[in-house]
Amino acid sequence: MNKGFRRSFYALYLRISAGVIIVIITTMFLSFFFIDKLLYSYLKLQYKEQVFSVISGLDWAASGLLEKKEINSLQRLTENIGSYSFIEKIRIYNTEDKIISSNNKEEVGEEQREKIVNEILIKNKLRSMEINFKEGRFKVAVPIKGKEYSRVTKSGVVGVLFIKVALRGIDKLMYDYRHNIIRNIIIVGVFLLIIILILLTKKLFIPLIKLSDAAKEVSRGNYKSKIENSSRLEFNYLIDEFNHMIEQINIRDEKLKISRKKLEDYSLLLEKKVKERTKELHLSNKNLKKIAITDGLTKVYNRKYILEKLEVEIENAKRVHEKPSVVMLDVDDFKKINDKYGHQTGDEVLKKISEFIKSNLREIDLFGRYGGEEFIIILPETNIEKSFYIAERIREEVENIRYDNENIKTTISLGVIEVVDENQNEIIRKVDKLLYKAKANGKNRVEK
Repeated sequence: MNKGFRRSFYALYLRISAGVIIVIITTMFLSFFFIDKLLYSYLKLQYKEQVFSVISGLDWAASGLLEKKEINSLQRLTENIGSYSFIEKIRIYNTEDKIISSNNKEEVGEEQREKIVNEILIKNKLRSMEINFKEGRFKVAVPIKGKEYSRVTKSGVVGVLFIKVALRGIDKLMYDYRHNIIRNIIIVGVFLLIIILILLTKKLFIPLIKLSDAAKEVSRGNYKSKIENSSRLEFNYLIDEFNHMIEQINIRDEKLKISRKKLEDYSLLLEKKVKERTKELHLSNKNLKKIAITDGLTKVYNRKYILEKLEVEIENAKRVHEKPSVVMLDVDDFKKINDKYGHQTGDEVLKKISEFIKSNLREIDLFGRYGGEEFIIILPETNIEKSFYIAERIREEVENIRYDNENIKTTISLGVIEVVDENQNEIIRKVDKLLYKAKANGKNRVEK
């Protein structure tokens, strides 16, 4: 993973983590507020139920004690009930609105009017309550009825039970509950945060890192790196698409390799064919060139080519110390051989003479047919003495040639000239003149 992506990754990770923390804190606050309200309502309801439970029992007991005039027992009962932590005051009034029993003995016999008590005595209410949660007070008054109503009062009420409840107990309980709630919510919130961050790391960021690493490998040309997808997040659709892309790239890469291999094979085959064809063309050109410069019958150079080479040697002679020589020869009495034995035999004679002459020349020497039974030999860098010796040896070899027809005997006449400053026409004229001189002097000889 490169540095740029690492920085982006951590920035994204921190932003998402911060968002998760904010969501969790907000959820914790709302949960605390809701639970606090619900719990407070529940505790108030429980307090009311406890108060009414006390009232219900005390009402019944007080009714019996009042009818029996057992005031002392009633006082002890009141003091016992008043010892409850949530009860601040408990009083029992007679029908004349005097306190006949209280958890505070000093109040007994006094007239301390309470609005809700008067509502019971004057308005004959079955229950009267006064609740002030801001001050933490809860007051309730209920009538105490005798068992034989008609003998006590017309309404049957023999007294009033008054209870004043302090809600400080609720506040203390709420403090303890809130402390526990906050602690539990924080624990749950931290646990959820850890779980969410682990899930984010495992399900989102680790696949994202793998995706980045795989993309980097692809950029390097490695198309084999696929990402293992074990998560169920929607993010993994991207991983699936990436893997699908890698598969398609691999398929196309394989097809490309196959096509490239076919192309390489075809290229090699084409190259081979081109080489073969080039070789054939080269051989054909070589053969064509050879045909173009070769005499068809004797297979030595033809007239055109031998004269071209003569022109080259004339130019070379101007630059070198050793001058070339030119030999012109003619088969003696060749017409008689043709007339007596036929042209086919005459052709065979020319072929054999050409082969013998060619075999007695050096590699640098040039030998060509000038026309009919006349031939020219070019001897580069060869003076007249050496040329004469070579010509004489050739003459002897030709004279000793044996043919299938033993009656055929061949000789040649030769003229030899050393090239000095003459041009081609002058050289041909001079050497031709020497050739005819050899014929005039009896044939089968060399003139220089």
